[in-house]
Amino acid sequence: AGAALVGKRLLRGGDVAVLVRTHREGEWMQQALRACNVRSVALSQQSVFASEDAEELSMVLAAVAIPGDDGLVRAALCTGLLGWDAAGLDRLGSDEPAWEAALERFQAYNTQWRDAGFMAAFQALLVREHVGARLLARPDGERRLTNLLQLGELLQDAAGAQPGMEGLLRWFLLQRTDQQVDEARQLRLESDEGLVQVVTMHKSKGLEYPVVFIPFAWSWFAGRRTNCEPILFHQPQD
Repeated sequence: AGAALVGKRLLRGGDVAVLVRTHREGEWMQQALRACNVRSVALSQQSVFASEDAEELSMVLAAVAIPGDDGLVRAALCTGLLGWDAAGLDRLGSDEPAWEAALERFQAYNTQWRDAGFMAAFQALLVREHVGARLLARPDGERRLTNLLQLGELLQDAAGAQPGMEGLLRWFLLQRTDQQVDEARQLRLESDEGLVQVVTMHKSKGLEYPVVFIPFAWSWFAGRRTNCEPILFHQPQD
């Protein structure tokens, strides 16, 4: 309503931090904020290789690598990246021309990868399968697309040192099981201009923000201490 001020200026989303203890708590807060039409960004030390998007991309690339395997292609189509549901797949299975067209697309990506390199095939797949538009239609779409593009860049960087398509896929699998988080692997920000910041306590104590919320202040202690006194606090009345 324009009534909240920081000094003499209006309060902005970027002035507000929500401190959480775990990445899961951060996801809950972002879901709650999206439900209120409040945009936020998560400042995270999580590896992009540990994301759901890395798992889904690995399924899609496995199908591209072996486009004649119907099971791999069906699994790829079911990912959030390609967007097919069970009913759609069932219809596709009974429509031979449509199924052949889908297999031909995966074969084309395979050929492009072998002839022109990983990035050419990756970009062709994003465009032809309308991946960007599909992801951005989701409430967390900006986060998902940012993850996917970061993974594409990391795979392209690694492609020069890996022996062919199979070698790059083995490298990708190893990265997904590696717990190391360096600057290149760390989740990138979707955007941080003017957005509420959802930050883990490992990354920030909140002192640099004008307004700080700590919705899970005592979550770490749940079930860990059995003989402690209840924590009391004052709840102001409206």
